Amino acid sequence: MPGFLEIMKKTISRTIVILLVCLLGINGFGPYQPKVSADTGPDLVVQDITLFPENPAINDSVVITVTVKNQGNASAAASYVTCYIDSIILQTKSIGSLNAGIMTTVTFSWQGTQGTHTIRAIADASEIIAETDETNNANTYTLTTLAPDLIIQSITWSPTNPSGGDSVVFSIVIKNQGNVQSHTTSLNFFIDGNTRGTREVAAINPGATLTKTYTWTVLTGQHTLQAVIDETDLNKESDEANNELTITFSTGALDLAFQNVVWSPQNPSKYDTVTCNVTVINLGQGRADIWHLAYFIDGTLKSTIQGPSLEAGASTNISFSWQTLQDKHDIKILLDYYSQINESDENNNEYNVSITTLIPDLVISGITWLPVNPGAGDNVTITVKIKNQGSGRAASSRAASYIDNRIMSYLDISELNAGEETIANFTWLAVSGTHSIRVTADYDRILNELGRDNNNLTVKITIIPPDLIVQSISWSPENPTLDETVNFTITIKNQGGGIALNFHVAFFMDDALVTSELITRLDVGALVNATCKWKVTNGRHTFKAIVNYNNYIAESDKTNNENSVIFAPKLPDLAITSIIWSPPEIPLGKTVIFDINIENRGLISADPSRIAFYVDGAAAGYVDMGRLEPGAATLAHFTWAASEGSHSITIILDSTNQIVEIDEANNTRIINIPLPDLIVENITFSPSDINVGDTLVITASVKNQGNSRTEISQINCYVDGIKIASQELPSINPGESVSKEFNWVAEAGIHTFKITLDVNNTVIEANETNNEKEIIQATATPDLIIEGMGWTVSDQLNSNEAAFTITIKNIGTGSSGESQVQYYFDSYPAEYKTIPSIPAGETANFSFIAILSSGQHTANIIADCDEAIAELDEDNNESVISFSTITPDLIIRTISYSPLDAAIGETITITIKLENRGNAKAMNVQLALSIDGSIVDYADIPEMDLATPVTIEFSWTTTEGEHEISVFADSNQAIFENNELNNTKSRTVSFTQSDVAVNKSSGAPIIPTNDGGLVEKWWWMLLLIAGLLIATAFVSTFRLLRKR
Repeated sequence: MPGFLEIMKKTISRTIVILLVCLLGINGFGPYQPKVSADTGPDLVVQDITLFPENPAINDSVVITVTVKNQGNASAAASYVTCYIDSIILQTKSIGSLNAGIMTTVTFSWQGTQGTHTIRAIADASEIIAETDETNNANTYTLTTLAPDLIIQSITWSPTNPSGGDSVVFSIVIKNQGNVQSHTTSLNFFIDGNTRGTREVAAINPGATLTKTYTWTVLTGQHTLQAVIDETDLNKESDEANNELTITFSTGALDLAFQNVVWSPQNPSKYDTVTCNVTVINLGQGRADIWHLAYFIDGTLKSTIQGPSLEAGASTNISFSWQTLQDKHDIKILLDYYSQINESDENNNEYNVSITTLIPDLVISGITWLPVNPGAGDNVTITVKIKNQGSGRAASSRAASYIDNRIMSYLDISELNAGEETIANFTWLAVSGTHSIRVTADYDRILNELGRDNNNLTVKITIIPPDLIVQSISWSPENPTLDETVNFTITIKNQGGGIALNFHVAFFMDDALVTSELITRLDVGALVNATCKWKVTNGRHTFKAIVNYNNYIAESDKTNNENSVIFAPKLPDLAITSIIWSPPEIPLGKTVIFDINIENRGLISADPSRIAFYVDGAAAGYVDMGRLEPGAATLAHFTWAASEGSHSITIILDSTNQIVEIDEANNTRIINIPLPDLIVENITFSPSDINVGDTLVITASVKNQGNSRTEISQINCYVDGIKIASQELPSINPGESVSKEFNWVAEAGIHTFKITLDVNNTVIEANETNNEKEIIQATATPDLIIEGMGWTVSDQLNSNEAAFTITIKNIGTGSSGESQVQYYFDSYPAEYKTIPSIPAGETANFSFIAILSSGQHTANIIADCDEAIAELDEDNNESVISFSTITPDLIIRTISYSPLDAAIGETITITIKLENRGNAKAMNVQLALSIDGSIVDYADIPEMDLATPVTIEFSWTTTEGEHEISVFADSNQAIFENNELNNTKSRTVSFTQSDVAVNKSSGAPIIPTNDGGLVEKWWWMLLLIAGLLIATAFVSTFRLLRKR
C-alpha cells in the first residue's frame, strides 16, 4: 500500500494535535471556574445552629435551625444553604437575597439516632456568590443523643474454686454506661449454651449498676458462661453490640497423675499372674469425681476401672492383674480414659512400661532305669530328670521319650520354678540289643527358652539278651519197635540274662520238619519242655530240635540253638564201613585181596549171618560171619583174580536176610573197576537276578569223570551250611552228566551254595575228595545309604526357611521296593517320607522345606527306618549331618575382558566380579579360571564380606578360534554354602585374525564410542542452514516492510 506511511504519519500527527488541544483546553478552562473574590461585597456566614428539643433522644424528631448572616458590606443575592449530619447531606435549601448586616434562618428536620453526631451547615453551598471571604461559610454543632447503654460488667462466682457437684452462686453485674436511665428489661444467663432462666432488671440510672444471681450445681470440667442483657431490645441503646459477656468457667483445676506404679512379682515368669498396683494422685486444686483408669496389654485394651472421687492432693490405689503369656509385654496405663475431667496437664495421664518375663531353660539332667542291668523281656522303668536351669518359671509342658528314634510316650511335666527339678517315668518292654534312649524336653515347643540345644539327652542302654539252648532230648518208650509212636521231649533252657518271649521250637526228623511249637515266655534260668510225637520207621534217623527257629528274638549266642540225637529202633544194623584192596592198582592177572570192615551200628547184637560176593553179577563166594555185638566191628576177606575189562564187584551183608536191621539199605557195596569219579561240574541259578522272596532254582550239573558207571547215590544241597534238600543221584555212565534241581526261597544277603555228592559213600570212587563244590552268590538285595544332603537358605533377615534335598542311594544288588525315610532336626519331632523303589546303583531325591533358626543344627536321617527291607548291610542306613544356616553364598556376577579387539597372541585381562550373597563371611575363597575346560589359573581371596563385590583379574594370551571362559568360585569346595549350584559362570568368545572379538553369549554388537563421525558433523550443517533461513527470512521481511 503506497499510502501506508503517509496515512500513519497523518494519523500520528493528528493524534498529537488532538492531545495537545485537549491538554491546552483542560489547562485553559479547567474542570471548574476559579472562585470570585473582591475587596467589597457580601460575606455570608452561618451565625448559629440550634436544636429542638435541645437534648434529643434516639428517634426524636429534631428541628435544626440554621441562622445565616450577611456580614459583608454589600447585598447578597439568593443562595443555597446545605445541612450535613456526620458528613452526609441532610438537605439543601435556598434563601433569598440578604442585605448587608441582615440575618435569616433556615430549618431542617432530622430523626435522632444513637451516638454522637456533628451537624454542619454551609452558606452559599453552591459558591455562586462572590464574597469578600470565601472561607467562613461553614459552622458546626456537636451533640450526643440521649440513650442508655446496658452492659454486663462482670460475672463472678462463689466458691471461687468449685469442684464438680458443688453448688455455685453466679453474680452478674449489669451497668448502664449510657447517659439516660434505662427502661425495665430482662437478663438471660446461659451455661454451655443452655439457659438458666431470665431475671427482670429494673431501670438503671446512668452510671449505676445492678446485680443478679444464679445458683447451679456445677459439673466437673470447663464451661462457657454467657450473660445477655436486654435480649428483647426493650431499650434503645447507644450501643446495641455490648449487651453480652461470655467467659470460661472451670471447676477447680484438676490434675490426675501417677504417683507410683509397681507390680508383683517384680521378675515374673511366663504364665505368671502379675498384679499391677497403680497409685494415682490429684495434683490439681479441685476434686476429681468421675474418672476411669484403663490399661492395655500389648496394645489391646483389657479393662477400664472407675476411680474414686479424689480431693485436691489426695491419692488412691488401683490394682489389676493379668497373666504373662509372652516373653515380653508392653503395658500402657491411661488416667481419665474417657476424658471426663478437665485437667491442667493432660500430658501426665499415660504410663508405659515393658515387662520382660524371665526365661526358663529346661534340660534333661539325667536318665536312669531299673533294673540297672535289664534283660530282654523285662519291664524297664526309665526315670527322667528334668531341670529348669533358667531364671524364669517354666510352665507346664510335655517331654517326649524315644527308643531308637521311635517315640514311646509323652511325659507331662508340671510347671517348674527356676532351679527346680522334677522326675518323670515311663516303662518299656526291653528288647535284646543296644538301644538309644532319647528324651526331648518341651516337645511341643511352647516355651521360649534360653536355648533349645540342651533339650535333648540321649543315652545308650544295653539289654542283656536271652540265650536259648536245647538242654536235653529224651523219648518214650526208650526202645520202640517199628510202627510204634514215640514221644520226644526236649528241655529248653534260657541261660541268658533276658527273658525270651514268643519264640518257636521246631522238630525235624532226618531234616524234615515234623512240627513246631510256640513258647510264649521263658524267664532267665528257667526250663520248659516241648514234645513231639513220631511213628517209628525202619532205619537210622536224626531227630533234631531247633529253638528260636525263625530267629524272632535276639540272643547272646545263636550258635547253640540246636541239638540232635541219632534215633533208631532197637535192632542191629550191619554196615560196610570201608573196603580196601591190595594191590591198589589191581594189575591184570594178579590176585586182589579185598578187606571188608563190617560194623554193627545197631542197638542190639546181630546174629550170625552170611556175606556174599559177586563179580559182574555172578556169585564169586561167601563168608559166614558170627554174632556181632552193637558197636563192634569185624573184618572179612575176599580174593579175586583180576581179569581184563570192566568189572563190578558186589558185596552183600546178611545176604540171606536173616537179620531184621535198622537200615537194610546199607548192606550192599558195589565196586566198579576201573573206578568212577563223581564231580560237581557246575552250579547255576535261575533266575540269574535273584530277588528276595523269589523261588530260586539251583541246578547242579554232576559228571562222572571216572572210567566206570556209578551206582545210585545221594546228592545234597546246602545254603549257608544248612541242608535245604537231598535227592537221589542215578547211575551215571563214564563221561556223562546229569542235572539236579533244588528250590530255595531267596533271602537277603550274600550266600554260600554247596553241592555234596555221594553223601553216604555209596559210590567207591577213584577220588573221594572232589565230591563238593561251593559257589558264592548274592541275591538281588538292596542296600540303602544316605548319600548326601544339600540345602539352600533364604535371606534369614526375612525368613527362616531352608530348602533341603536328601539323596538316598541303593548300593546293593537289587531294587529296594518302597521304603520309609525318617528325618528330624535337633530336637524337632521326626518327619517321615515314603520313597519309591530305587533300582540297584541308582539314587532317589526328596525335598522339603524346614523352618530353622539361624545357627548350627544337626540333621538325623534314617533310611528304611521301619526296617521293612532286607538289606545287605543293616548298619549303614543312618546318617547324622551337622550344618549351619549361617553360611556364605558365592556367585559369579560378571565375566568381562579387555581389550575387546585383541589380536591373536595378545594378552587380554579377564575381569571377574563375584559376590557373597549369603549371611556369613566367606574365608579363604579359591577362584579358578578355566579356558576350554582346562584350569589355567587360580586366585585366592582371604575374606569376602556380605554383599560386597570383589573384582579379580586374570591374564591370558589369546589364540585363534572360539573359546569358553569359565570361572569357578570355591573351586576346592572348602566352603559350606547356602547354595552350591550357583558357583559357576561361563561365556563364549571368539578371536580371528581380521575381526575383533565377538561376545556370543551376550548377542549384542560392540559399538565403538570414540568415533564422532556423523554424530558430531550433521547437526552443524543443520545449524548453519537454520541460521541462513533465519537471516533470509529477516532480510525478506525487512525488504517487504520497506516496500510497504
